[in-house]
Order: sequence, then structure tokens, then C-alpha cells
Amino acid sequence: MNRVSAAAAFALASLAARTSQANEETSTEVAPDSTPPTEIVVIGRPREDRGTVVSVMKEKEIERLGATNVGETLERLPAISSGNGARGERTLILRGFDQRQIAVFIDGVPVYMPYDGQLDLSKLPVDMVERITVVKGSGSLLYGPNGLGGAVNITTRESTASPSLTLKTETAPFSATRASAVGSASFGPISGVVGAAAENVRYVPLSRSFTTLPNQEPGRRDNSDRRDISLASKVIWNVSDSHRVMLSASRFGGVFGVPPATRDLTVRYWRWTDWESSSLGLSHTYRGEHFETEEVVYAGMFSNTLDSYDNARYASQLLPRAFHSIYDDMSLGGFARTRNIIPLGSRRQLDVRTWTGLKHDSHESSGSPGQDTAKVSTNIVTTSAQADLDVVPQLLRVASGVQFDAELPDTPPSGPKPNAAAAIGPLASISVTPARDFSITLSAASRTRFPTLRERFSTVFDANEPNHLLAPEHAWNFSIDAATRPTRTMRLAAGLFDSELRDLITSVVVAPQINQFQNVGHARFAGAEMEFTWSPVQWLEVLAGAMIMRARSGDALDQPVAYRPKSKGLVAITVTPWSTVSLTGVLRHVGEQDFQNPDTGVWGRLGAYQLFDARAEWRFHPMMRVWIRALNVTDANVEAHYSFPEPGRTIFVGFGTQVGS
Repeated sequence: MNRVSAAAAFALASLAARTSQANEETSTEVAPDSTPPTEIVVIGRPREDRGTVVSVMKEKEIERLGATNVGETLERLPAISSGNGARGERTLILRGFDQRQIAVFIDGVPVYMPYDGQLDLSKLPVDMVERITVVKGSGSLLYGPNGLGGAVNITTRESTASPSLTLKTETAPFSATRASAVGSASFGPISGVVGAAAENVRYVPLSRSFTTLPNQEPGRRDNSDRRDISLASKVIWNVSDSHRVMLSASRFGGVFGVPPATRDLTVRYWRWTDWESSSLGLSHTYRGEHFETEEVVYAGMFSNTLDSYDNARYASQLLPRAFHSIYDDMSLGGFARTRNIIPLGSRRQLDVRTWTGLKHDSHESSGSPGQDTAKVSTNIVTTSAQADLDVVPQLLRVASGVQFDAELPDTPPSGPKPNAAAAIGPLASISVTPARDFSITLSAASRTRFPTLRERFSTVFDANEPNHLLAPEHAWNFSIDAATRPTRTMRLAAGLFDSELRDLITSVVVAPQINQFQNVGHARFAGAEMEFTWSPVQWLEVLAGAMIMRARSGDALDQPVAYRPKSKGLVAITVTPWSTVSLTGVLRHVGEQDFQNPDTGVWGRLGAYQLFDARAEWRFHPMMRVWIRALNVTDANVEAHYSFPEPGRTIFVGFGTQVGS
């Protein structure tokens, strides 16, 4: 269902890149008194002062951590966990919030499947990605709607000054092959970037210690093949030093198997037999000395076909459980951003930013009898403003803001018209820097998420009662963050967070074998997170992080929440014994997590596990390199999601070359 993934990711990825950067972690500003540039992040704090609220992974770090797609990259962060679902999609959880409660963007433009409100980021290759920014909890209001628990912004590459071409290919013998190409060129004021990526996975191997389960034999994971191709391009016209226009387009298509649950009583023989996305975007940016604007319009057309078959041969559809489901979704929207830097003298300034946008999401489905057939749609309007003030330069900074969200659902073909809904979400933060190498920040923000079209209208093959009057979810996010740099080569950040959620959309049994989504949930996610980086010598880099969290739900907050690990940790060490050789080892720990058996409703607990990945690279020529990349080196048998085992040991051999800048 998440065909928005790589295609939209690539397409919308090209929208508004430079101004998006100005509004997040890479923007810079120069004070009127010609003091050195200060890097500003989305919540208005200098880069080193943001603690753990904002995490950034750049291109070099993504590669050395052994990630080939956005989903893999994000799984390396202690604050994020993931697992495969029944439809073969791999979705994320950020500090307790599931992916529908996280706003995902490409260069500031929202990307998600309109019907379901999320996308499988493991289907988005990183070949055109420059960096990924994760804003947690009480982050910026300036990303638009639905960021209940935070936001993920994927920033794509800019064009190079001179022509360049980067080629990569890697293979895991007999099981998988990947290849990509990214080219860039400039002709006067016109520049462009073109990217393509292809993947052919014949099967995913299981650990050799995997034992036979009711729906899965050892060896190859059943129905785990995938074939996809991503194409993307963007053209940039630098009209002048202040004005820029950008046009982007992309198409993505693929065929994906859906591995069956290994323990469930009912076996699903499902495949995404057609999954396509086309996207188009147009943006204009203006940058003055103290004032910036950006205007963006975008369109995404998404279609997919999910087929259910009679048996493991995936050839016939004669039994009652077989079906043929086709989705056609569309997302149309636009937004405008402004930024105004007002000098106040004495090295002080007021930074005022606004975001105003409108989007229209629609869904239409057809297929076997009993499935959803009606066309449904909704509209969301968002406007927000945030002001950052240097109360005492280099010592005290405060930020305040407010976001107004409104949903205006269209009238469905049948049933009552959904109610319009509106919400106001304030934000406040204060940052104190008592010493040059130490800072502490307190922040709080309220956010809202509107129901997805699926939550409001889906019948789930007559097993769900639609709820046209479903209301939005709300959450208050609080955090205390501290950061210090005791030496030039070491940085330590730590934070405490507490999120209070209400009116959560939860599936409730309303009749025998009939559920309905209702606003009956309460939850609390509270914990601590730390980050540590250290490079004591030129040939050694150490990256570490950890998070502990307690997730509870229910009116009395005495019930568990499924698939929220109680702890997570990461240690990555890179050694460069010679300038042409680098070796990286990555150890990940995921703690115990509760789950609910889908067949019996009984709660259980998955044990803690560890995964070790490694990568070795040799740059034997200035323009050429080879590498070996190994995932799950110890071949651990891991069940990260009940009835869905993780891949066993997989070894890739790769080659890359780059010509030009």
C-alpha cells in the first residue's frame, strides 16, 4: 500500500530543497554586527545545543552504518524501532509513537499513502539522500499537520557545480542484486539531477538456527522476493541570486511478495502484484538578506494491486479467501513558508517563521465483492507561526509558537457526513547556555493527528464497522535536554521525555467478529535517551546511543503497549588504518517488548536480542572502491515482531565509481 515510498520519496524529494534546509538543521544566519554564522535548527537552538530532540544522519554516516534504504538508516537510531506487518510493510515507532503519528517529509513536503497515513521507508533507497533529520516529541510546528510524536525529513542531494556521475552495484550471491546511478550537471543558471535505482531480491535468508514453524520451513523466507525500479529527476533554474525555481518528477514501480506470518492460525498468501507511483512538484524560493519565502505545489498519484491467492503457489484465486484489491489514491497540496530575521541590536535578533498549507487526500478502491468500493476524501488546512528570541546573546534563548489545524472531510457516498474538526497546538521552549560547552533546554508542545481515511471509512472485508464521526488524536510532549562537548573530539547529549496521549484511535470489538475504530485510548511514553560521539585519533570514530522507555496505556495507564521495546542501544566503531581502507562494526541491542497474539488476543513478551553488522571498504583508485557488507554477522535467530522473523546472515559484495565532482 505504501507505494509513495521510493517514488514519491524521490519525486517530492526534489521540492524546495534549499529553503527546506534553511528551515531545519542546516540553515545559517549572519547577525547584523558580522558575528560568526550561527546554525539554527527547527526548534530554534544552535546545532550543538539541541540535545537528543533532533538527530541528523548524513550521507557518509548512512553508508558506513551499512544502510541502503531510509528504513534501515532510521533503525540505527536508539529512539526508533521497527518490524514487519501482515502486509509486508516495515513501519517505524519513534519514542513510542507509531508511524501514522509521525509526519514524514521529503525536503519538507509530506509523503505518505493517503488512505493509510504511512509508508514503508525500507522501499526508499538512500542513493539520492544527502541526510535525514529526525525531530522528536516537542519539535517544530513548521513541518505541517499530523506530527503527533515528531517528524522525519529526508533531504535529497543538490546538483554539483560540474558534471558528475556516481554508479553503485552490490550483490548477495544467488539471493539479491542492487544497482544505482546518480548524475548531475549544470549549464549556466540551469542545473539538474537524475537518479535511478533497481533492486532484485529473489529471497531473504532465515537464520540457520531457525526451526520449523507451522507456516514456515527453515532456509528461505517464503514469498520474500521483490523487484522494483525507481526513477527521479529535478531541474533547477537559478533565476537570480535571490530567486530559484525547481521542477521535479518521478515514477516508481515494483512487485513485492508478502511473507506469511509464521505462527498465525490463518495463512495469508498475499502479493503486491502491481505497485506504482507518479509524482510532480513545482517550487519557487526567494532569499533576501533578512527575509525568505518559499511556495510549493505538489501532486502524487498512487495505485496498487494486492492479490490474495488460494495457496503457496500464488497462481489461482478460486477459494473464498482469495481477492483482487485495487487502490487508486491521490494527494494534492501546496504550502507557503516565510522567515523574517529582525535585528534587535547588541547581537540579539528575533527569528519569526510561518507555515501555511492546504492538502486534499482522496482514496478509491475496487476489487472482489465485500471490499470498500466508495470514493472518500478529506481536506486539511494548517497554519503555524514560531518566534525565537535571543534574550541574552549566547546565554538565553526562548521560543514560542502556535499551530492551527483544521480538517474538512468531504461528504461520503453513504453514511453521515464526518464532522469538521479543529485544534490549536502551542509550543514553548527555553535554552540556557551557562558555559560555552554546555547547554540545557526545556520544551513543551501540543500536537494533533487527524484520522486516516482507512480508520474512518474502512470495512476491512466486512470485519470492521466504519466510524464516520471519528475525532482527532492529541498529545502533549515534554522534554529536558542537555548537551556538552568536554573536548574538541567528544560530544555527549542526554534527554528526558514524557508524552501524554489522549483520544487515541483504537480498534474496539463492537459485535462478534466486528471491530470499530474509536477515540477511547490513553497512553503515556516516558523515558530517557543519550547520544555519544568520540574521535580521539584521526583513524578512530565511535558512535553510541541508548534509550530506555516505559509505555503504558488504558484509563489507568496500567496496560502494556504492543511493540514498544523497553530499551534500545547502538555502538558503532569505524577504524581507518590506512587512508584507502575503512572497517566499521555496528552492534544493536533491542530490549524486551510486549505483543498481543492476533489469533487469541492473549498478551505475550518477545525477548531482547542483539544484531551485529559489519562493513569493510577499500578505495583502490581515487574514483573506484569495493566493499563487503554483512548484516546479522552472528546469524542470530530474531523475532522482532511476533510471527515475523528477521533475516539471517546476509553478505553483500559491492563496487562503486564516481566521475566528476
